Amino acid sequence: MAQFALENTPMQVFWIDESGCFVEANPAACQALGYSHEELLALRVSDLDINIPAKQWGSFFRELRSAGKRIYETQCRQKSGALIDVEITLSLFEQEGQEFVCALAHDIGKRKRAESELKRASRRMSVAANSASIGIWEWDLISNELIWDSRMFCLYGIEPESFTGAYEAWEQGLHPDDRDRMNGEVEVALRGEKEFDSEFRIITPAGEVRYIKANSEVIRDESGQPVRMIGVNFDITEQRSLYERAEMLQRLADHSDLGIGWADMNASVRYFNPAIKRMLGIGVDDDVSQFTFNDFYSEEHLHRLQTSIIPEVVERGRWICGRWMASLHPLSITYSYSGMKREILLPLPMCLSTSPRRNRLKRSCVILMSSLRTRLRRAPQI
Repeated sequence: MAQFALENTPMQVFWIDESGCFVEANPAACQALGYSHEELLALRVSDLDINIPAKQWGSFFRELRSAGKRIYETQCRQKSGALIDVEITLSLFEQEGQEFVCALAHDIGKRKRAESELKRASRRMSVAANSASIGIWEWDLISNELIWDSRMFCLYGIEPESFTGAYEAWEQGLHPDDRDRMNGEVEVALRGEKEFDSEFRIITPAGEVRYIKANSEVIRDESGQPVRMIGVNFDITEQRSLYERAEMLQRLADHSDLGIGWADMNASVRYFNPAIKRMLGIGVDDDVSQFTFNDFYSEEHLHRLQTSIIPEVVERGRWICGRWMASLHPLSITYSYSGMKREILLPLPMCLSTSPRRNRLKRSCVILMSSLRTRLRRAPQI
């Protein structure tokens, strides 16, 4: 029965004598190495294991005799010359007064390739994360161990040696007004009701308030219980500041007596404030995305806009002139260019007038559009 099990096991089994010669090998061993049974028994360990030269077998055997057992990883050379990764378990036994080594070899090629691919993927992810200033974290729910990469410590302004590595360490850095909300969102994610995808504020040890964007995935065991969370953090403080200012400028534009709007490079309208809608006879609640410049300019003026005005705006950043629109309103128009978003800003269609009010409006418009142009140029592309 033992002989039957030996011949049919997928494990590679070898018997080796004190001199390092093979005295027996099962069919799985012969098949894995590409040798016949007779060919394999004519070889020594040093012919197969690239990490055990013939002159080192003696000391290797003595060390095994002292330890009794040894497990190690190595590479063995097949008959074809190809190398295979194996894990070998060596045990010493005695038979009829002679010592032998029983070697059990297990092919770990798939595991090694998977580990290599994982390392490459990890390196690629690390490079991408560093270039994008993204911090990567992992939370072991069983041990309550929180693992941060170096970027996370930079984001939170914490020195690695002062970080306890527990969930509470992250919790303490949250802004007090966001702490309960974030704990609640974490619990919801752990219950599987919703993914953890949130924004929150932190307070660094230096007292600086930062806005953080966080995404994560919950890893569960076979029974569905959460065992780990893996996620990323990145600083959106600057973006939040820019968007808050943009919202303020949007509110100013919405309540301005100046006609303010913008369109993309294809002349499709993106925004008209109430003032410009009144000038052009558009309903306050009408969707302006259905309009293009073609709807408001005569064919002659539209041609000039496309062939000379827009190229000049792109080159110089601004163009101001009195111009007639198809609506027959005589308007003074300022065009500005936002290179980041590849859009033409279309401010200041306003009725021509020699009254002092016109001059005040014009000065206000210059200030407002200068601010808008600066913010849009600095706005990050998300």
